[in-house]
Amino acid sequence: MPANETSGHPSTTAKVDENTTTPKITPNMSYVASPKVTLTPRALEILREQILPRIQRDIKKDLAAFERQEKMRASQAEK
Repeated sequence: MPANETSGHPSTTAKVDENTTTPKITPNMSYVASPKVTLTPRALEILREQILPRIQRDIKKDLAAFERQEKMRASQAEK
């Protein structure tokens, strides 16, 4: 199976432009990194200490904003 495919339905395949390393991901698609990717211990440390906490904060902010929007929509629908 090519590195840019996941097992299952064809709609889960990311479209990859062969001229770039950036996959073209559209909604309802996922991208599986090539198994050839290896991280050094230092890269893993940076990932754990700096990158993952940033991603988690961003997700929490996005979720809070989404929940606020949903509450506003619900209150407007009641009117």
